[in-house]
Amino acid sequence: MGVLALFLLEMGIVAAEALSKLSRDKIPVVIFAIVAPTVLALAGLFTGKLLGLPDGSVLILASLTASASYIAAPVAVRSAIPQADIGLAMLAALGLTFPFNVIVGIPLYHSLIG
Repeated sequence: MGVLALFLLEMGIVAAEALSKLSRDKIPVVIFAIVAPTVLALAGLFTGKLLGLPDGSVLILASLTASASYIAAPVAVRSAIPQADIGLAMLAALGLTFPFNVIVGIPLYHSLIG
């Protein structure tokens, strides 16, 4: 658990550093971090309904498809594409997509199930 805590702390520090360097030319990334989860959640909702899953399972599937894999994706990007701006990826995932999903997304996806 200690290693996980250190890993998450490091991710937060990298995201915070990226936030301090955020400029207007990164606005498309900010927009993507909000729009992509909603589009992906709709795909999850559609798939869950198509499979005949119960409403709770559909909501979980929509939330998971919208999540952008907050921990795994930035690490995979860091390993696969060393020249990528990992701070911007972490900022988008941890600072934008995650709070959006928790505050707005999940209630929105839930309302769309009915």
